[in-house]
Amino acid sequence: MKTSQLLWNENEGWKEVGNTNSSNDYNLVLVFGERMHLQNASVYDNLKVKFPKAAIVSASTSGDILDTQVLENSVTATAIQFEKTPIKTVSLSISGFKDSFEAGAQLTENLFSDDLSHILVISDGGKVN
Repeated sequence: MKTSQLLWNENEGWKEVGNTNSSNDYNLVLVFGERMHLQNASVYDNLKVKFPKAAIVSASTSGDILDTQVLENSVTATAIQFEKTPIKTVSLSISGFKDSFEAGAQLTENLFSDDLSHILVISDGGKVN
């Protein structure tokens, strides 16, 4: 497994921080930051150019973590390259279900496969229980 971390702010855009790998084979990018910044299309577009093969998953936070720091007014991204682990992403709207249990059951059905070993759920904390 290889990782790279990036930090985005309005003044500088994206910059790589810490140990970075130049591999173009990242398959997952986890992105956390303030909602208003995540709504900026260029934040996502620049990541998609840098990591064209990766699934990009984002969530808003009241503070994003980069290494040992908790930051505000920024966006952090951790790109991960799994050498032998397949990645599958599924998205659904919670409003299409009567409750979060039903939504979770649908996610499980959409993701299930014989080689499934883990599920990471990123959700709107105000709408699920």
